[in-house]
Amino acid sequence: MEIKKRTIVRVLFIIMFTILIATIVLKYSSFERRILLFEMFRGIVSLYGLIVELPLAFVRNRNQLDKLWKRVVLLPVLIFAVFSICVAGINTYNLTKDVFTGYLVKVVSIIEREHEYRSSDRIWVSDNSKRLKLYLAPGYVNVDVGKAYTFRVFENSHIAISINKVEQPNDDS
Repeated sequence: MEIKKRTIVRVLFIIMFTILIATIVLKYSSFERRILLFEMFRGIVSLYGLIVELPLAFVRNRNQLDKLWKRVVLLPVLIFAVFSICVAGINTYNLTKDVFTGYLVKVVSIIEREHEYRSSDRIWVSDNSKRLKLYLAPGYVNVDVGKAYTFRVFENSHIAISINKVEQPNDDS
């Protein structure tokens, strides 16, 4: 009995995903767990579809790709797939590093905020003369520009979680 290469790749994806899920579930609390599982699931599914299933679809249908116009249409799809593999791979790698290394607690002031998505906003923060770009985890939309906040940040994937406002001392002397 011969094991096919695609079966080996599928099993490797399942093993990798299982290890990451177990690490997330055992290491993090509920809110961090929910965000990390969502991001990890999105990255692994994207990589699986682009690395395993897309090439298999091309191999299965290679007899139908003999015409020149089909190959011309296929070229942009392949270029987009390679670009998507690079982006999804880098994001999943950074998130995997964050899962195993953990988060950092930082006190920063928000310099600028940009509403990028309905559930995730991009912010620029100042951290002791460094300017960082972070993404707010879904559910945190009540942050003000110019205010200081304490939050947990996953440094490699730039995700900010658990934002709490830092109380400023009153200057009403």
